[in-house]
Amino acid sequence: MKERDQTTQLSRVGHRAHRCAPFLVVAFCFLLPFFSLSSCGSGQVTTATGADIVTGSKLIRQQTTQPMFGHTELGPVGPDTEAQAASRAARPWAICLLALLMIGTVAAFLVEQHRRGALGSIAALCTVALWLLLASASGVPSRDDFHIGGGAVVAFLTLLVTTVWYIAAAMVVFTRPASRKEPTPLTS
Repeated sequence: MKERDQTTQLSRVGHRAHRCAPFLVVAFCFLLPFFSLSSCGSGQVTTATGADIVTGSKLIRQQTTQPMFGHTELGPVGPDTEAQAASRAARPWAICLLALLMIGTVAAFLVEQHRRGALGSIAALCTVALWLLLASASGVPSRDDFHIGGGAVVAFLTLLVTTVWYIAAAMVVFTRPASRKEPTPLTS
């Protein structure tokens, strides 16, 4: 009997840890590129990860390919003020997103299974914060080539699927008929 209780306890911990996974995946995406800026034809690109945005790191323009006319050395070119301005505009939303991810991770571990709607709401707020982060960053640069990075795409898709999943799971719980107990026979 004691082994069964330990197995049940481990199973509960496993399920709770599994519910944390989407929030942790999105937090990991902060190590990947969120956006990049490039100048048409110059071969110069500036990339910002989510961590760069949050910490306010200095963004350096990189010469990645040879320009259309002339020859130049590949590598770092210098600070990129436009990318830095885009990063500054996105920083409040990046910090908000990280805070929501921490709340989501803790809530996913602590919240009981029948309260999944709360996790769906947190995931939806994270999705909105990420969208606002990208919208505020894309509105700043005057260059024509603003690209959303792979980290932001993976984070957005993960949050979107998580939102739909948790809200659908909550709807199933709310629409499920209440369980009925069979009446116990009266014995005299």
